[in-house]
Amino acid sequence: MERNEGVVVSGGSLQAGQLAVGRGAAVTVQPGGAGTETLQRIDVLLQLLDRHAAALPDAAALRSTTQVLREEVTRPEPNRVTVRGLLAGLTDAVRGAAPLLTAVEAIKASLVALL
Repeated sequence: MERNEGVVVSGGSLQAGQLAVGRGAAVTVQPGGAGTETLQRIDVLLQLLDRHAAALPDAAALRSTTQVLREEVTRPEPNRVTVRGLLAGLTDAVRGAAPLLTAVEAIKASLVALL
């Protein structure tokens, strides 16, 4: 039998913020807040909130929450509990609006290392 030096995923899925595989592989996780990708995803959510404001019961509160999230993740040491709470609140509030929910889920995916 050959020796496997890779990753085998069978019957499920793999989700990782960082993943290193193989000889000499390494992952470096930078301490601190969110990267450019996360900030871009938050900006997309803000644009979507503006675009769909008329259909949302409390668009101003959602926009404010999203801005607080942006501020929190840009801190040198974001409060994980705060970030999780803000994301949970946003997820619940936009559950009925598919484009907004997709945007919030994209933000979560980019924050895997932080959460």
